[in-house]
Order: sequence, then C-alpha cells, then structure tokens
Amino acid sequence: MKKSHSLPILLALAMVGTSSNRAFCDGRDENGNVGATSYKTLPFSNDVFQGSFGSTAGLTPVVLYYQSNSKSTYYDVSNMNNAKSAAQDLTSQNIIPSSSAQRWEDTYAASFPSGTYTNAPSYIASDASTQSSQPEYAAWRDFITNHPQYWDLSPNGKPMPDSSDWNSWGGQWGHISFPVPLDAKDCPSDMTSCTYGDLFAYQWGLPAAKSGAYGIALSDFVDSQPGSPVTYQDFNPRIIAAFATWENSKYPNTYPNNTVPGSTTMEQATNIIKYNFLHWTDFWSVGFGKFFQALNKRLAAATGHEALIIDQGGSYQEYRRRVGVDHRIIKSYISPKNIIVNWDAKIIQSDRRGPISAPPVQDQAGFTIAAAKEPTIRNGAVIEAESNDYYNAIAQFYPSLNSSSQKEVGQKLIKRIWLYAAWSHIADQNGLVRRTLPVIQRDYWDAGSLTSLDPLTTLIKTIYPAKTFGAAVYYSVSVERLTEAYYAPKVGANGYFDSDYVTESDIGTILDAGVGVNYFVSDAAISKITTSNGAAPSAWIVIDRHNFMTSSERQKLTAIAPIVSSAADVASLPNQPLTFSNGLTGFGFYDQNGRLIVVVSNPSTQTNASAISGTINLGQIANGTYKMQNLFTNASSQITVSNGTAKVPVSLSRWDTQAYVITK
Repeated sequence: MKKSHSLPILLALAMVGTSSNRAFCDGRDENGNVGATSYKTLPFSNDVFQGSFGSTAGLTPVVLYYQSNSKSTYYDVSNMNNAKSAAQDLTSQNIIPSSSAQRWEDTYAASFPSGTYTNAPSYIASDASTQSSQPEYAAWRDFITNHPQYWDLSPNGKPMPDSSDWNSWGGQWGHISFPVPLDAKDCPSDMTSCTYGDLFAYQWGLPAAKSGAYGIALSDFVDSQPGSPVTYQDFNPRIIAAFATWENSKYPNTYPNNTVPGSTTMEQATNIIKYNFLHWTDFWSVGFGKFFQALNKRLAAATGHEALIIDQGGSYQEYRRRVGVDHRIIKSYISPKNIIVNWDAKIIQSDRRGPISAPPVQDQAGFTIAAAKEPTIRNGAVIEAESNDYYNAIAQFYPSLNSSSQKEVGQKLIKRIWLYAAWSHIADQNGLVRRTLPVIQRDYWDAGSLTSLDPLTTLIKTIYPAKTFGAAVYYSVSVERLTEAYYAPKVGANGYFDSDYVTESDIGTILDAGVGVNYFVSDAAISKITTSNGAAPSAWIVIDRHNFMTSSERQKLTAIAPIVSSAADVASLPNQPLTFSNGLTGFGFYDQNGRLIVVVSNPSTQTNASAISGTINLGQIANGTYKMQNLFTNASSQITVSNGTAKVPVSLSRWDTQAYVITK
C-alpha cells in the first residue's frame, strides 16, 4: 500500500501534551506492568505512552543508520539533551516515552535516485526526490542491496511482493524478515550469531541511548510480516533451513538432515504449506517473539528502564496469526508486562470500507478475541473520534445527507463504537469477568475528541464490567488451528484463504443480532469458570462450521451453559437474561457496584435508517420494582419484574445508542 494515515500507533515525532500525575511511579500499573494501563479506569493512550521528542528522526532507515550521517539529529548534543529531558519529563508523569518504528512499501525503491526504476509509479519518484539524497537511506539501501542472501522471498524465489505490478518495473520491498539468520560478520559486535531481528534491535538501541526513549511503537514492516500471510513469504533458503532445524528440535526426524524436501523453492514451500503449515505459523510467532525480546533487552540496556513494546494489531485474530504474530506463543519470549498490542479498530476512514458496507462494531473482532485468547497480554484499541478527517470520511460515505445529518450520524456512530469497545468484556486467565481493554486511543496519535459526546468519557472510565449478563462468544485455539490446517493445503504456497473461524463479519453479526452479547471467552479461561463466580454465560455461541471441536471441549462448555451455533439461536433458548425486539440490539453486564448496565442500539448504519421502537427483554432478575435511569439524559422510569422477567419499552432515534442503569 502507498502511504496513508492508516497507522494506529504512529507516534508524533515531537513530544505532545502532558497529563496529571498517576498513582504508580515510573509508568507502571497496579500489577507491575510497564505502562500505567488499567482495566478499571481505562486510560487514554496519551496517559500511558507518548511519542517522545527527538526519539524518532524519521522512518526506520533514518534511525537505524544515523551513524552514516554526520549531521544526524542524534549527533546534535543539544538536541539529544533536550530529548533526554523530554523523556525524563514524561517518565516523571508515569508516561512511557516512545519512539516509532515503521516504513512504507516504497521506501526501498525510493531510496535510489529518481529515474533508477523505469516505469515505476509516480509516487516512487516523488519520495525518491527527498529520500535518496539522505545518507541514512543510502546506507540502509546499500546494506539490503549488497545482501541478497537475506531478502524476503516468495515461493517463486523472487523478492517480495513478487506481484505483476511490482515486477513490471523491477521493484521490490527490500524487506529482510526478522527471523532470518545473518552471517557472523553482520552481527552486533557482542554476538557471534544472530538474526536480522537481533541486528535491528541493536541498531535501534544506539539512538535510544541518546534520546532516552524506552518504549517503541511498531507498525508497518516492523509489527509483523508485511502485506501478505506466510503462505506467500518468507521462503528464503536460510528461513527454510532455520525452520527445518527448529521443527526437528520440537518434533524429531520431521526433516531428515534438517532439510525440507524439494529441489526448488516452490517445491519446499509447497511441502511446508501442505504438510506442516501449523508449525510454520508457530515458527513465525517464535521468530517475532525473539525479535520483541531482543528489542526489550536492548532498550532496557540503553536507557536503564524496563522497555515497552507497542505492537500494532489489525484485522481479526486468526489472520494475525498468519502474518506471524500469535501472542499466546510470543508471551513465552517476552514478558506480558513489557508488551501492549494496540489494534487499529477503525473502519470509518476515507481509504477504508466505511460504515455502510462494514458496520463498525465488527472491528472489535481483533482486540476482543485476542484478549480472550491470551488474557495475560494487554490489548489496546485505536477508535474513531471526532476530527476533521473523521467528518470528511462521514461526508464521503453519506454524500446524500445534509451537513446536520452527517454530524448526527457521525456522533451517534462514535457513541456506539466507544460504548461497545469500552464495555466489551472477557473471562481472564483466572476465569473472572474483566474489561477487555486497559488502554484506548482517540483516533491516531490520540488526537481526536469525545467532548461533544459527554458524559461518554466519564461513563466508560467510571463503570466497568464485573459480572456477565447474557451469552458469550467462545474461541477455541484447537478449532483455530484445525481451521488453518484445513484451508492451507487447499490453497498451497502463494495461496490466500479467508478463514471462516470467528471473523470480523461473525462478530458484527453477533453484536447486531439483538441477543445481548458483548462477552468473549476462550479455552484459556474455561477451566476456571464456575456457575457461581459471575463469569458463567447464559449460553455459548460456538462458531464451528466444520465440526472441528472435540467432544471433550464441548462437554466442558455444556457443563456451564448450553451451546448454540449462531446468535440467532440464542433467542430461542429459554430463560435468557437479555434479548431485544423489533430490530434493536445491545448488551448488558453487572458493574463493579453490582448495578445492572444495559446498552441498547438502533444498529442500522444505512443512510435511510429510521427510528425504532421495541423492547428490552430482561430475565433472571429477582421480582420487584426497579429504577431504570438513562446514563446520558438522567431520565428515569420504573419497571416491574414479575416471574423473573420484564419487557421494557424503548424508542431510539436513527443510528442511536443509549445506556441505562437498573437498580432496585
């Protein structure tokens, strides 16, 4: 992709605003994790980590190869003194000072002088006009060009992306995968053997020692394998050999003589994808785990602080595994206290699908399932907020609405997205209900606003789920892996498959189905959940289109609650605690004070959406009279529960979401 503002964790290169002192020193939370995150108070990202002045001089080549430029900002003593002072100031406020590592798909081609590539797209020459003259880009380019033995290769043995459009003008990404073993002469001076990830970490630590930034935000070309899943890359001979050795260490004699069968790259790639894809994806997550570990160690050594790795997340959980990042594996290599996964959860953006074709709540699929799958890893989210870019996108997607109606739909969509994200909840590793997110971000750089939607901010920061009230989505790692093993051999090397296991569309459908779901559980928690600890759902929604789930796993679930295969089936079950009628949808939970919170939405995102009147159908509540208060308007009414149930009439205007507290 060409450059855009689609990066969720690109940090400003200069220090941004400060914030008030926090309860925990040196940027720690109450559990000792690096970064003052909280599942109870849900801080904004600027209260946890910020781009630190002077830490990031540009895209990754400018940081990694600053020593090639005697005029680099990192050699400016005064500037670096100011940078260290800025990092210290952030640290004194319990905010992690962070640098930012990223580059673009055209960065390598644009590091050559303009005109090097005939018939290249115009943006290559445009970027080359500024990049190719900088010594850092030239040094980085020369290292890559002079080391073809390290290049990221397709199954055809060609440099990625190995696509017709790039091949037509002889272009390539110039990417080196982090797990690729390097020659000893290219390793850091304190290592006798290494991978490219080790070298990258060493190089990044040098300017970090000057700037004092001990956080690092990873995005494009650094957070995962770029652009394509591991059915497409990296089939460099060194990677293949490293995989064979790793595989034999785990599963002896899989590959005699540590050699994958095949006389060509394509034959070896085909063998891996056809017969050993699950272990191939595991291998990549091990590689990224070791890379993150190397970054963590180098930043800590350079700055004297424990480091924080802020890894960009995107799409849905199973796909993320296929680009090399499975945090259930990665946590074995870097402590969960040193990493946050910050998910780009935006759909309403001018270069994306938009809310009409892709209801925005479906982008919860990434962070909710990731958090449920591995509860020890913290997951943040970048969410739409009010800004000029946001309303320009709203105008693009709703061109037939007047400006007043565009403002209306824009604000109401933000309101729903934030309530659903902030109050989504999971079962943690102890089998207890917990808010999904411990940190959240108002658009890119945390630069958006929620002020006009007050008291939204107060509500999401002072109320959090403590006990479930309704059904749950269940995620099985066993089914995840069997789904991968089912599809990968069908598409083979150079093949792509859209997994049908708990996708973004699945989550969007469930959240809009009117059956009261915003709770997510995986096999990481199931053995700890009991019917008495507040974490047992009223039903399990199990998406298992190929019947891969074992009978023993199903038995564990049914011992707690009935299983259904779709959200629509939840409504047919008897005595469900929460459903909605006439097209309304929503969810509920008991908060930390034992109050029942119910969120109800008019879910249509279409231009012609209209008001809806329906009912909130409550069950499993003690008989009596209750007060139901609107948390936004403070309007209240009484409801009567008889025989454990009540039907509460509500009317919502087009696109709207409301939240209620129900107390005795």
